[in-house]
Amino acid sequence: MLNEMPSVKSRFIFACCLLAGFLSSSAAYAALPTMPKPAAKQAASAPAVSLTDKLAEAQQALDQLETIKLDKLPAGVTPGELLFRRALLERLVASYAWQLDLAGERDQRLRQQAEAEEALRNWSGFAQAGPYPVSLVEGLRSRLQTGGWEKETQQAQQLMLSQMQEAMRNSLKLNEVSLRQAREQLEGAAAGEAEALRWKMDGARWRRDISASELLQFDALGQVLRIRQQTLQAQLELWRKQLDGIGKQVRFQPAELDGVQRRLGEERLRLEREMGAHEQRRRRVKAELEELERQLAALKLKKDAPAQAALLQDLTQRTVEQRQALDNSDLAVQLTRIRQEANSQEGGIWEYRYQLYAGKAANLAEVASASRQAGEELGAVRDYLQKEAELTMAKMADVQHEIGLDRGSGHALAMLQLLRQRLDIVNAAQQPVQAALTGILLLQQEFDVGAPAEGTPQEVSRRLSERVLQASRALWNYELFSADDSVEINGQKVQATRSVTIGKSLGAILVLLIGYAASTALLRALRRLATHRLGVSEAAANIWWRWSYVCVIALLVVFALNLVKIPLTVFAFLGGALAIGIGFGTQNLLKNLISGVMLLVERPLKVGDFVQVGGISGTVSSIGLRSSVVRAGDGIETLIPNSTFVESAVTNWTYSNRRIRRKIAIGVAYGSPPREVCNLLLAEAERHGLVLKEPPPRVLFSNFGVDALEFELEYWLDIGDADSVQVASDLRHMIDGALAKAGIELPFPQRDVHLQQGEPLQIEVRRAGDGRASDSF
Repeated sequence: MLNEMPSVKSRFIFACCLLAGFLSSSAAYAALPTMPKPAAKQAASAPAVSLTDKLAEAQQALDQLETIKLDKLPAGVTPGELLFRRALLERLVASYAWQLDLAGERDQRLRQQAEAEEALRNWSGFAQAGPYPVSLVEGLRSRLQTGGWEKETQQAQQLMLSQMQEAMRNSLKLNEVSLRQAREQLEGAAAGEAEALRWKMDGARWRRDISASELLQFDALGQVLRIRQQTLQAQLELWRKQLDGIGKQVRFQPAELDGVQRRLGEERLRLEREMGAHEQRRRRVKAELEELERQLAALKLKKDAPAQAALLQDLTQRTVEQRQALDNSDLAVQLTRIRQEANSQEGGIWEYRYQLYAGKAANLAEVASASRQAGEELGAVRDYLQKEAELTMAKMADVQHEIGLDRGSGHALAMLQLLRQRLDIVNAAQQPVQAALTGILLLQQEFDVGAPAEGTPQEVSRRLSERVLQASRALWNYELFSADDSVEINGQKVQATRSVTIGKSLGAILVLLIGYAASTALLRALRRLATHRLGVSEAAANIWWRWSYVCVIALLVVFALNLVKIPLTVFAFLGGALAIGIGFGTQNLLKNLISGVMLLVERPLKVGDFVQVGGISGTVSSIGLRSSVVRAGDGIETLIPNSTFVESAVTNWTYSNRRIRRKIAIGVAYGSPPREVCNLLLAEAERHGLVLKEPPPRVLFSNFGVDALEFELEYWLDIGDADSVQVASDLRHMIDGALAKAGIELPFPQRDVHLQQGEPLQIEVRRAGDGRASDSF
């Protein structure tokens, strides 16, 4: 059970970081003069009351758990499970408390949104007429830039929140399954195992409650985030409106430039003093490191060095620490130089801005090139500082882990302190670098220094490419329709709206096409392997290929929709009369499709069987999705719906084996010896190579016919190897020859005619040719 703790802890840490992002950004924007101030909290709503009850119940369970002693645990429950239960309850209590806080946060954010939108609607201009000081323009542009970054951060938070909601939904499903299984185990448990299983069931229930509570918590976070996004959008529109209202009515007074230069000059002097201190410290640390390395080398050369292992280890650790201190000093000197360069660049930016406002600026192309280069350099420095801070924090985590293991704690604490100093040095350098980079970006944004002049081919090409790119993005993200994906938790429905865009639709189609091509190639290769290597018949391989093809296509559709985050509820628009019409139209199709599945599973008939259904007899040549093909003896192929084989009476001549019985009727003249006839017929049947020896053929004296003695020859054939019609013809030829050879006649039909007359019949005999009667009587 303890192995579940990391995933729960990671989700908790993520949620903490997400809320910290909300609070930090809200605190920063609260300091801006145009931001709405937080209002007093309103009374809790109805859902908050139920949360209060749940919080009290969870807190009560946690308090009761604190009173349980390790020696009083139920049989089968370990101390580790007790600790895990305490962690679960603490987590549940924190989640309920957080939801209560978010309820108040939502109301507060709604008031801020209303105030921001009201300020946007009511602003019609500044109280004083222009020209306006450059500090006002500077503040508005800085807010717009910071607001743009905040908007990107909120979008990233929204994406992370959506991913966590999806993961939490899956976790909730798994925990509900675990809870049901735990209840079933408890219901069928013996008396001695009931207490431990009840303990396990309570843990599963709390894990389920945690997943449900955190899913509701993330839903509340999403609501707060959407409100903050709308508030920020209103503020950005207000700042743009104010900046548009200023227009070019800006006055950059020399006094303002002097104030900026004075501030930068004071910072430059302070950086020079810091540089001197860092260089002096570096020389001192380097000298101490050289002395430690000399002592360490001398100790290693002594003969009794193994006896002084403790001193050797101590010197080694101190040398490592001193090297880290020297690295810190080198970094401090390097970053101080970068800060000096950033100070110089910021001063140049302000000087050039003053010249632009005064109309004295020249060499715009050179300034544009220099600004781009400076921006790239400062961007690289900023990225380096971020990586250095991440690396330092990772090293600090390793050292803290070492301290937690109580292994070399004295030196580890010293190393941790040095790493903290290094992190402070990096953080101190990030702010001025970011300030200089912001200044360059504002300069390029305000005067479009980095762009070519208006009307040039380069400018036309740039703007055209930008418009094409924007139109392509708008088309790609165009929302065709939206679908609601909801889950019900404790009677409360959490609903997430997912948009179906052109980009998602094209992505799904692309996944389908790629999957279709790959699956088709794979299934064809498997079919060839089955027929050529495994000896599967071509007909059977084709059947399984068709059904596998349908299953793969269905899985591809579901996979493509899930991959691009399109819920299956998008097909709900087919509801109503359209769904009813489609249902009636596909009734027979689905019936035959399901019947085909039953034929494949139950296998009442298979390819190659000789069947008789509905007056049609023949061999089954294929079993398809909707119908099967039966080929008669004359070569005519009949398509029979699969449902017919399931609903009707079907005679399968080869269900258990492939032997069928045929018979031939023969009549001989009266007076022929019956025994000899029987032996002759039996001998001819046994002489035919396709007549089976087992079961053996037999001859029956069937009847005394009107014209002949009637016999029947019964024999068995393998329907797969023999043509029954041809075999019957061969036997008739053989029997005819054998009877003629034995002198046994095949009689013609005979009739006795009886004449009844009142007078004697007169007969005349005439000569041929003269027409006269020669005799009469």
